[in-house]
Amino acid sequence: MGKEATWASAKKEMTAPDFLQQLKKVDKDHIMNKTLVRIEKITSDPEMLPSKIDAISVASGTLWRWVLSLEMYAKAFKDIEPKRNKVKYLKEKLKKSEDEFQQLQENFQILKQSIEKLKTDLQRAKDDMEMYTRETSVLVNKLERAEKLISGLASTKEGWAIRRKELQGKLEVLVGDALMTAAFLSYAGPFPSEYRQQFVAEQLIGQVRYLKIPYSKDWNFPDFLVKPVQFLQWSQQGLPDDQFSKENGVLVTQGRRWPLMIDPQVQANNWIKNMERAINKNNLKELDPQNEKMMSIIETAIANGQIVILENMGEDLDPSLEPVLNKQLRTVNNKLMMYMGEKEILYNPNFRFYMTTKLANPKYKAETQTRVTLVNFTVKQKGLEEQLISVVIQIMEAQLEKSKNDLVNKKSQNEITLRKLDDDILKMLQEIKGSLIDDENLIVTLDKSKETEEEVKKQIETSAVSMKKTFAARENYRSLARIASKLFFVLNDFSLIDHMYQFALSNYIEQFGENINTYQSRGASINDSLQEKLSDIAARHSEEIFKTACRGLFEKDKLLLAIQMAVNITSELKSQITIDLEEYNFFLRGGDPNADRKNQPHNPISDWVTEQQWQAICDLDKLPNFTEWKKWYLSPTPESDALPGEWDQKCDSLKKMILLKIIRPDRVLLAAQAFVNATMGQFYTQPPATTYDSIYNDTTKNKPVIFILSPGVDP
Repeated sequence: MGKEATWASAKKEMTAPDFLQQLKKVDKDHIMNKTLVRIEKITSDPEMLPSKIDAISVASGTLWRWVLSLEMYAKAFKDIEPKRNKVKYLKEKLKKSEDEFQQLQENFQILKQSIEKLKTDLQRAKDDMEMYTRETSVLVNKLERAEKLISGLASTKEGWAIRRKELQGKLEVLVGDALMTAAFLSYAGPFPSEYRQQFVAEQLIGQVRYLKIPYSKDWNFPDFLVKPVQFLQWSQQGLPDDQFSKENGVLVTQGRRWPLMIDPQVQANNWIKNMERAINKNNLKELDPQNEKMMSIIETAIANGQIVILENMGEDLDPSLEPVLNKQLRTVNNKLMMYMGEKEILYNPNFRFYMTTKLANPKYKAETQTRVTLVNFTVKQKGLEEQLISVVIQIMEAQLEKSKNDLVNKKSQNEITLRKLDDDILKMLQEIKGSLIDDENLIVTLDKSKETEEEVKKQIETSAVSMKKTFAARENYRSLARIASKLFFVLNDFSLIDHMYQFALSNYIEQFGENINTYQSRGASINDSLQEKLSDIAARHSEEIFKTACRGLFEKDKLLLAIQMAVNITSELKSQITIDLEEYNFFLRGGDPNADRKNQPHNPISDWVTEQQWQAICDLDKLPNFTEWKKWYLSPTPESDALPGEWDQKCDSLKKMILLKIIRPDRVLLAAQAFVNATMGQFYTQPPATTYDSIYNDTTKNKPVIFILSPGVDP
């Protein structure tokens, strides 16, 4: 308490009023060690027990107990104080740490909020980046599609530009071309090839020129209405590939009236059947006018949309066909109906009707011709030549013919592919909605189209080269086909001499193939060139045709056949022999009866040359290399005697025959035999006798024999 430690001092303090308060204020936590030592000396005294002190003074005992407690506290405090200090230090440190933690928490919250904001900003940036990436991807894709679109359209731009220019040019001449096409379609069907050419040149082109209507200088009737691909298909189905046959094909398929085909060689008939069976082999009905159920079958075909071909028509058409030919149609409840006499039948638009006749020169009434599309399918030499060259190659060079057909098919398919690609692109461009570059299907189609077009163009170029080589190789066989074609028309013209002389084209083609096969089976020298082989085949075929034809000819006409064959094919068989057709026509027809005779010289030798003979000689004088003399005229065998002077070298056997016909007609038959012998050989002047065995060997179950008997002859 800071006072002197004496009894008097102690007594004084204890009696002080604030003594208790002073005791309470004692700094118990800071009692010095020396004080504690002094207190301990007292408290350790056994006499200083609280009980003993209580016996002396209760107040002193209580105070002593406070001292003891204070000592105990001080000692305990000495032990606890470092810990308390440490606790205090730790508390202070904790407080500081808590303060720091709190600051960190606050900073953390700030950072967290900042991070959240950054995360939000990052997510927004990511979203923006994804959006921009998507937009970039879309734009890149659009750019790529745009480039592909430009590239794809650019690849066809040139072709379309050319086609556009062509179409603009065609549009300018469309009226004239359409007018000529309509006129040809309406009037040219019955005409043979020569008349059609004259009709086009003089009537059609002449009229449009006169009317000053623009037209195509290269106008061609078949090409105006039908695509080239269709001609290729028709050719494969049996229609010859010449201009006349193409015209006929278009007339049959494009005419508004049902076609009636003049078809003596049955080519149109076979082509129609092949064409329709290629579409549906079970949908074709073949009928004959003599069939009692003809109209019933036709009515069923009309209702079911079938195809009918009425064969072997005569010159008079069955009146019951009139409703079919007139197409008497009307619409009932949105259905097409056809009047058939007293009844109506359902009309199917798929119904097609064809008529063919084998009559070579039928005479149809005008009213019949107005109801049908009359088409003349009489075979022409060029068309038959194309057929026969295929027969030759199929036998002698089968691979070449296969190659040709493959190339034609490939070319046809390639052209169809290119056309379809263009049509698909144009259709898509027309039907597209929105932006072009957004149409992925269009881009894919254009890309595919470009690749396909490039591939197809390469194939077309390759095919063109191959086809050129193939057709060049085919041309090597044309000489044989040309000879065979001419021979058939020699036979065909004999119907003008006698109606009985009829030679079927199908049989002729079959015999032509058999003759080639026979030659092939016998073998040829390996040293023979192709032309030598073809010449041998042509010679053999000519002999076989002559021999076969002679079976059906009267004896008087056999020499004429030999002469016709000599005139038509000698120059083909033997290049060193040339036949002047003008001279041959003079031999057949004589002089011109309508020639102007005013300036004709007077006949100075009327005593041995008649006036008619003199006129013929004057006409003959218009031909080169002729004169006249009497000695040769008076010879008993002028056909075998040499002509005087240089004329024997100048005049061949045909010229001698002409002279004999004019001056010595009695010797012309022998001269004709000499002509045939000189040009064709002895075989044609002495044909082998026909035997029953040879006739029998040429027959089949489908090829009977007809014997035409003379009166009094019994075979």
